[in-house]
Amino acid sequence: MCVQELHVSLVTIYTNYKVPLLAVRSKIGNNKGYFILDTGAQITVINNQLTNFEYEIIYESKEVAGIDDFFNVPFLKVDEVKIGRYKLILGMCCQVSFSKMSQVINSKYPILGLLGLNFFMQYDAVINLKKNKLILYSYAT
Repeated sequence: MCVQELHVSLVTIYTNYKVPLLAVRSKIGNNKGYFILDTGAQITVINNQLTNFEYEIIYESKEVAGIDDFFNVPFLKVDEVKIGRYKLILGMCCQVSFSKMSQVINSKYPILGLLGLNFFMQYDAVINLKKNKLILYSYAT
């Protein structure tokens, strides 16, 4: 097993309010779009409108805390997601609605989800703004 660094180019997406969001081009199943980098989210979140991708249900329904409320959502494990040109495993992630976020982001940027803190810890990921890269240090081949 060889550990290598993976470098993924960042994309800056602007909301309708001109707020920048860092993202990476991604694909889950037949769904192409972007994952927003969100180090403030404890867990990776997948858009619940996505279809045609393989996953394992970890919890049918588990309570999570949002910004101002609690709600129940399914928790999944996705065995194959493409981030940049690399195939990765998403550990535990939850699936929620992105309907509000879709209202403030240009539709030419379909949002697949948010890469949360658990993703950054799983891959020892670092955001390098000078090089405009997401660097994954714990990727074994």
